[in-house]
Amino acid sequence: MSTAQIGYNDLGHDKFRGFSFEYLEKAWSLIEPQEDWREPVVAWIKKGDFDACSKACEFFTATPLQVEVSISELVRDYERENDVPTTTTIYDDRILVRADGYRAGPAGP
Repeated sequence: MSTAQIGYNDLGHDKFRGFSFEYLEKAWSLIEPQEDWREPVVAWIKKGDFDACSKACEFFTATPLQVEVSISELVRDYERENDVPTTTTIYDDRILVRADGYRAGPAGP
């Protein structure tokens, strides 16, 4: 059991913004910085995972998760700049997300 879970459960809560702690942990594992969980968050995730990842980021770091760009936007921009027909587009639903992370946020030192 993690420290976050102990503290959260001690408050008598079983959900955060509609998500269980177990679900938040799974979502957090998709975006958690590899070196140190308190570092800035930078990750590619599926668009459909954004809501859960956003809540997990808010829960674990107290910082908002922001969408930087999507793969489909990058492909569309490339096609426009290089006059490539749009029929060559490979659809990808991943998005690049970022957050300041725990250390740089209001909960950090």
